[in-house]
Amino acid sequence: MVNTSRGPVVGFTLFQNSDQRQLYYGSGNVFLGIPYAEAPTGAHRFKAPIAFKTFPNNPQNATEAPPQCIQYSPVVATSEDCLFLNIYTPINAKNRYLPVIVFIHGGDFTTGPGNIHDPRGIVTNLVSRDVVVVTIQYRLGALGFFTGGDISPNRGILDIIEALKFVQQEIVNFGGNPSRVTLFGEGSGACAVSVLSMAPIAKGLFNQAILQSGSAFRCVNGVYDARNVSQSFIQQVAPSCGLDPNSVMGSDFSEFYKCLMGQDPNSWLNFDKELLLGWQITFDNNLLSMTSATAYSSVLDALKNRTIIPTMYGTCQDEFALKIAQLFKNGLAIKEFDQSYAKSFVKAELPGYSDDLTDLTARILLSPFAPYNMTDTLGWVKAVTSAVSALFYTAPTALEAQLYAQDNRNVYLYEMSYATNVGRSFDFPRWQPVQQTCALPFIFASGSAISNAQYLGRFTTDDWKMVKFFGSIWADFARNGRPSDYWAPVSSTGPLAYLNIGQKQQMMAPYRLDDSILVNDIVKQLLSPVK
Repeated sequence: MVNTSRGPVVGFTLFQNSDQRQLYYGSGNVFLGIPYAEAPTGAHRFKAPIAFKTFPNNPQNATEAPPQCIQYSPVVATSEDCLFLNIYTPINAKNRYLPVIVFIHGGDFTTGPGNIHDPRGIVTNLVSRDVVVVTIQYRLGALGFFTGGDISPNRGILDIIEALKFVQQEIVNFGGNPSRVTLFGEGSGACAVSVLSMAPIAKGLFNQAILQSGSAFRCVNGVYDARNVSQSFIQQVAPSCGLDPNSVMGSDFSEFYKCLMGQDPNSWLNFDKELLLGWQITFDNNLLSMTSATAYSSVLDALKNRTIIPTMYGTCQDEFALKIAQLFKNGLAIKEFDQSYAKSFVKAELPGYSDDLTDLTARILLSPFAPYNMTDTLGWVKAVTSAVSALFYTAPTALEAQLYAQDNRNVYLYEMSYATNVGRSFDFPRWQPVQQTCALPFIFASGSAISNAQYLGRFTTDDWKMVKFFGSIWADFARNGRPSDYWAPVSSTGPLAYLNIGQKQQMMAPYRLDDSILVNDIVKQLLSPVK
């Protein structure tokens, strides 16, 4: 039991063997489902989170995984009452002021649980290295990000801020150091980390950052998604309230609000399923301000003025292959992925722009990656993967890292090129892409990804070494603000240096220069007029 200012918390101890040759070893204390804010239900729906002064129970039971936030692809139970976090600590953590890693899951702000990773792996690869780990849940979809009328935006991000305040106030009771908190996000979680690093209201809540496969450019409304996502939501949902969407965006918003307050949020999930880019963070003059004529230039302004903290960026070699794989898992045949399909697919990734503009942009994006044989359908799969990976992941990451390094001597960059069967979602013929989430199974020694590979006889000695490598790097960065002695930081002047994580690890430069020129110098000149 741990005593906190909000009351006592009861977790459980996970005992594993001490043989480090085994997949899982070591021991730790686990606390699952600690509430960090009141239930955002009833009158609190669409409101900012409200912190608990005292836990609802005394002692607060934290021995079972909490329900996930409402989302369109639930794996287990979901609930609107979902503002919980999980804490994993060494058994002897009390009074040790250990470094803390707080993880924000990805999922385009539409899906993702806070407890997706196996406690056994977290204890083995991070807690056993004397790191306290916190994973959090935050509101997703319309509950977390819809805005209009008196409904303020970005509640999901405000949830994360409230969880970070909890960590600042209580983590010392679990053996953690509130002055050594690393905020780590993947995908949209990395985008949230980027925005929080710029937000004055989050200043001082974390001291270091890791951004994996994500950037503020990817999830701020108006940078890539020219639509107002909330207005699109109104267009789809207002008829179920007997209201004209056009009048809702005018004089009838109060009636729409009353209707939403009475509806089951699960009835809105079809909208989330159709969102190609997910929900977006909105400029609100609280979290993020519109300081320039365009969303893109406003993000640039914010990036240039953020707090200087040690920061690590990382991407996967073939980021977008994860979403491409889903098409084939859903029944699309690779032979259907021809040149015409490829162009249409890329155009669809730029919602809200004119057809002429998306047509031109798609042709420019695909041109450097087009297969030599224009009838090579797998070649077009690879071309789309490379083009969209450049647009949404590698070029924005390069730009963020380069901008930050102008004033920050502790910016580190990596790309993972290590191909593996661990976590693979689809078997492409004659191609083994390194897709988004590539590093997560190794960082957290994720049970399902690794056990599935083991079951299929695909978990190798090199995979096990990669688990050890990422655990060591993450723990060292959390402890020292440096991932390793041989990993050089990004220079403020020279080529963008990065660690290539493949069969071996080596420093290389420049990082994705062609992607940066293509997207940051050419494509964004076409799209930047969007406000």
